[in-house]
Amino acid sequence: MSFAASDRALDNPQAIRHAGPDLLSLALIDSRNHLLQALGQGETPEALHKAALAGGFQEYWIARNVMRQQGEGASASGVRLASVEPDIQAWCQARVVPPVAALRSYLQDTLETTLDLLGASEPTDAGLYFFRLSLQYEDRLCESLQQHLGLV
Repeated sequence: MSFAASDRALDNPQAIRHAGPDLLSLALIDSRNHLLQALGQGETPEALHKAALAGGFQEYWIARNVMRQQGEGASASGVRLASVEPDIQAWCQARVVPPVAALRSYLQDTLETTLDLLGASEPTDAGLYFFRLSLQYEDRLCESLQQHLGLV
């Protein structure tokens, strides 16, 4: 897929809804870049919380979810691996404001792990389910963050 074709596909909701690993990886990178760009416009406690939710959701449902390949059939209460960030639950529940540098590092780490796991995943609807779900969730959080910061 050429850069121009992939750029057009990133703006096509139908293409994203059925994206395979290549397009999905570009979309996940694009979404995270938008989130970080918006976060750079204002690092308020609410903005930091929203950004933590994006990384936390992605890590919980992809990196920590040992049943992710089962897609919708995976148990929501199934076994999870430990988080790479010991404070992520407090960050996501807004009990603690994440330190900016630690949050940015966490967002980078979770995206890299997600992309590695995406490259190794089954390119089926079930195998890509949580990657697509994570993309939709992060896009929604980014829109909410932009509204919070008055960017839209």
